[in-house]
Amino acid sequence: MSQNTWMYLLFSLFFWLLSSCSITTRNTEAEEIQKPVLIALPPEIEQKPPSWKESLQSAVADLGAKNWIVVTEKAFPIPEAEGVQVVHADAELPEALLEVFDSIESEGHIWPRIYNLREFKHLEEDYAPGVGKLRTQKEQVFAGRKMQEITARTANLIFLAAVKKYRVLIVKTESAYPYSSVYMELDSGYWNGVSEDALRAAMGE
Repeated sequence: MSQNTWMYLLFSLFFWLLSSCSITTRNTEAEEIQKPVLIALPPEIEQKPPSWKESLQSAVADLGAKNWIVVTEKAFPIPEAEGVQVVHADAELPEALLEVFDSIESEGHIWPRIYNLREFKHLEEDYAPGVGKLRTQKEQVFAGRKMQEITARTANLIFLAAVKKYRVLIVKTESAYPYSSVYMELDSGYWNGVSEDALRAAMGE
């Protein structure tokens, strides 16, 4: 075989090897490009449960005439009834009571008939230490609002009768004083008994 022939074969082999390396490199680059890119997503943000004030505002918004709200002492018994909703207030009774009034007034569609227990004003410090301070705080919350005093027995009878027919919201507080609960019977905030009587009179009823 001539020298020229050997040279031709060597050059052919050399170019073949170069072509193979180029193809391999391009394939490797293509594979790198085609690899999926994994993006680290931020961890899911855990939603905080609503505060007791937010739960209270939402519950009050759903109430209407003939429904009840009771702001209670810590040991108040919860009735076993379908229409009873409980909000556990992380607050003493005067603070929770004021928050209830604020929620009712901000909604505007309901108005409370307020009942305070007669027994509460007769409690003495000897049997309930600190009750005098609580009594003063409640009076400050009641200032400018109409309030009636009834006995606990009367309040319970009316309340338990209402539970059988209407929705009831119980706001349970951290206060631990007997007879300190406040009952509210709700009426329409834009149409009261006087308006209804006037309407019936005009209709001749």
